[in-house]
Amino acid sequence: MRVKKRLNDDRYLLAEIEFEGRRLIYLRDRLQETESLGFLSGDLDVGELWKNHLTRSDFCLPCELLLHLDPKVIYSKESVAELGLTLEFLKKVRGILEER
Repeated sequence: MRVKKRLNDDRYLLAEIEFEGRRLIYLRDRLQETESLGFLSGDLDVGELWKNHLTRSDFCLPCELLLHLDPKVIYSKESVAELGLTLEFLKKVRGILEER
């Protein structure tokens, strides 16, 4: 597991990770207290998504990103949606990101 890109502001942490030859994306939303993790299902440019987040007030980073993740896991304090990935795997990735 290798962190290729890590983008951060007051609200979000967005990381692109290389895992077994695939692109794994992690998003933490500090305001909503949610985390999402999944494999990109296409050739989405994470840097372009981040740029849109920074420059467009009508852009929803989590909404757009979740459309392109499959399989994925979504975590909030109230619920967990394991859609092909597990909460355990999300916690492992979170731990790796917190170490760096």
